[in-house]
Amino acid sequence: MIPSYPCLTDVLTDLRTRANSWPEAEQIFQDHVLGTVDLVDRMLDDIAACPASARRWITDRSRETSTHFAWCLVNVAEDPFEIWLHEHKPPEDRLPGYGLTVHNHRYDFCTIMLSGGYVHELYSATTHPMGNSIEHVQLKHRSLVGSGDVRHIDRNDFHRIVGVESSTMTAVLRSRPKSRFSMSFDLSSRVSRCHRTLEDRLQVLTDGRNAPAVKGT
Repeated sequence: MIPSYPCLTDVLTDLRTRANSWPEAEQIFQDHVLGTVDLVDRMLDDIAACPASARRWITDRSRETSTHFAWCLVNVAEDPFEIWLHEHKPPEDRLPGYGLTVHNHRYDFCTIMLSGGYVHELYSATTHPMGNSIEHVQLKHRSLVGSGDVRHIDRNDFHRIVGVESSTMTAVLRSRPKSRFSMSFDLSSRVSRCHRTLEDRLQVLTDGRNAPAVKGT
């Protein structure tokens, strides 16, 4: 059962009827989220009121990462967007991983700080000519993000989040994927990695069986 959230009814209606471009969708989302009093409490109340089948719908599509819990709230195939609630882990529970590297995403997104805060870093990245790895990064901008602040992140932006406060939560509107992979760069080891979807990786795995064998030299 697909869950419904009274606190998101108006923003979903406007996103589906008024947004003709991604910038328009971001602006609609931003206006509604910032204009709703006590959104976190109302959102959590709506989730708590969902029947068990709707709560399973949420947990089946959500995931835990090394740095946060990403709760999928809205994901309807006909929509060009998804809505997520990110529950960031407190400093003592955050582990090394993708979220602590300099990385980009396969999609564009708008994130709005509902509570807590963190430091957001934007980087320029020099990529390999083949385009699937990072050779060098340089910090461009660092800013403190607090309650009510908004960040618009393009899929080609490389960023990192550090200094996360306890009880940090963000509302996220994200587009459908626009790239087949994302990339990350670890500042300590200076190792770059390419991250593909499971669907793409499965295609590589099955196609690889038919690739010609490479003889040793």
